[in-house]
Amino acid sequence: MRTTRGIAVMGMAAVAVFGILGTATGEPKATPAKPSDFNGDGHSDLAAGAYGTKLGDIVNAGAISVVYGSAGRLDPKKTRAIDETSALISGDPQDWEEFGRTVKSGDFNADGYADLSVSAGEEHGYPRSGSFFLLFGSPTGFAKTVELTSPDPGSLGIRQTVGDFDKDGFADLFASMYGEYQPLGYVIYGNAQLSEPGQAELVELPGDLSSFGLWDPGAGDVDGDGYDDLILPRVRDTQSEVLLYRGGPNGLPAQRSQRLAGSGMRTAVGDLDNDGYDDVAFGDANVSLPGAFHTGQVKLWYGSKTGLDAKRGMTKLTTASARVPGDPGVNDRFGDDVAIGDVNGNGRAELAIGVPGADLGKQADTGRTVVIYGDAKGIVTSTARIESFTQNSAGVQSDYANGGGFGSKLAFGDFTGDKRNELLVRANDFGGSITVLIASTGGLTGKGSQMYTAKNTGITTSTRNAYGEGLNK
Repeated sequence: MRTTRGIAVMGMAAVAVFGILGTATGEPKATPAKPSDFNGDGHSDLAAGAYGTKLGDIVNAGAISVVYGSAGRLDPKKTRAIDETSALISGDPQDWEEFGRTVKSGDFNADGYADLSVSAGEEHGYPRSGSFFLLFGSPTGFAKTVELTSPDPGSLGIRQTVGDFDKDGFADLFASMYGEYQPLGYVIYGNAQLSEPGQAELVELPGDLSSFGLWDPGAGDVDGDGYDDLILPRVRDTQSEVLLYRGGPNGLPAQRSQRLAGSGMRTAVGDLDNDGYDDVAFGDANVSLPGAFHTGQVKLWYGSKTGLDAKRGMTKLTTASARVPGDPGVNDRFGDDVAIGDVNGNGRAELAIGVPGADLGKQADTGRTVVIYGDAKGIVTSTARIESFTQNSAGVQSDYANGGGFGSKLAFGDFTGDKRNELLVRANDFGGSITVLIASTGGLTGKGSQMYTAKNTGITTSTRNAYGEGLNK
């Protein structure tokens, strides 16, 4: 076994390549792709997975869809649906493969067009289950695909994140590994030829014998050195910890840089206090408070020159925190998802928290999304501006009568091109819906919002599409 970047390399893993795309050059393109801009038109696009999609008699085969951006808003007339029967994939869908369980975007070959990594958690089956598909962007959208499979027994790629860990201009991908005595996951470093056969190496991030389970990873520049770092939350029963791997010229190290108690199952990364260091929010919906089972909690770690700021310590937020809307309730699931993005363009990011089990009057489990605005001190609920959105908020089209859970998935993205981030909020209605809350200098609003579902984005519809469960952030 050889080593590269200080981590074991498990060899080439490209199984199949489909489509037609020009040969990439050896250097990153001068103009990097705008986030999630798959066709290079300067507008970010919305990609969402619907892992529960049924194809004929095949249950949970999965699918994804793209809504393309345009001047001022996403274009509901310009969509594309993809599943394993599509010519782009040319796969053989099977029951419970769950194509689209997670989706993550980055410009992996640095050609100026954003690409998309799509997981298929049960592809190929035991013992080496799981794979992910790299869909490469082009002037016409996705035009070529590389499938990567697990090099070891276990399940690959159910959880993934994207960052530039070696600052070479190519986006890198971390894909988790699930299985006994397996590595934490694998890193696929971007390169100009990645869309070609045999150019992807799965670089092992060694595991340990811990009984903690790995949850949603995150990536960002926590220590402010210009290299993205990898953040791994691990949970065991009521205990949790976070592992930090600091990026550098050679990418990620084989050994963790930092280990601290306190994390969660969902992860968001961004600069909440505009100090030049990315901060990390973890959502743990399973935390209970006295008399309120699974009411949920969010934990915040702030970045610093040395990594996560242990001296500053961890901040905990619940619905019992000062001025946070709602009261602690059974199965509220505060923090079922979290997202970080700059809504008003002032350089300080906001924290969005999903509370999909919250009741609204006599309506049970309709859900709520709370947005706490960042300031120079970070997130301080006693003084911060705080907004709350439900399915009853003005302009929101999501319909409780067809399903609640508003806030079960969250993501920020600038879909209007004004350098302010809209907020995507998932709910359970119509087999899954995504509401696009509009951003402005005055904050977020439901007025003028859009709503997307499997049906209006071209995916074969069923009652269990789980549309939006895979959401790029």
